[in-house]
Amino acid sequence: VRPDKVRFPPPGFLGGRPGLAGAFSLNGAQVSIEPHTLRPGDELRLRLPGGGGYGDPRERPVADVIRDVVDGYVSLGVARREYGIAVDPETGTGRRVDRAGAGARRPAGAPAARRQRGKTRRPQRAAPTRARRRLAGR
Repeated sequence: VRPDKVRFPPPGFLGGRPGLAGAFSLNGAQVSIEPHTLRPGDELRLRLPGGGGYGDPRERPVADVIRDVVDGYVSLGVARREYGIAVDPETGTGRRVDRAGAGARRPAGAPAARRQRGKTRRPQRAAPTRARRRLAGR
C-alpha cells in the first residue's frame, strides 16, 4: 500500500473528482501507517485508496450512468447529485437535471457544476430486473 495515498486522496484528472484516501485500523481503532506489531487475535483492516476520477462526471453520457445504476455501481442519490442524472429504476430510463435536482433540464452546452469530493464505485442495491433486461436488449 502506498502510504502517500493514505495521507492524501489520489487526485482526479481532467476535472475528475479525487478518490478516497486509504486508512488502517487495528482492533477497531484507526492507527497511523507506521509499523505495528500484531499479536494473535488482533484484527487489522486496510481500506485501500480508490483511484481518482477521469473527466467531469456531469459530462458523462446519460446511458452510461443509467447502466451503472441498474448494475448496482451507483446509487440513485449519487447519480442525481454527482452526475446530474435522475434515473427511474423501474423503467431503466433517466434524464439530466439541474444542479439542485429540481427536475429542470440543464441547457445543452451549459457548463457543468463541479463538486469537490468524489465517491467510490461500490455496488449499491440493484435496480429491478425489468430495467436490466431492457438495457441488455432482451
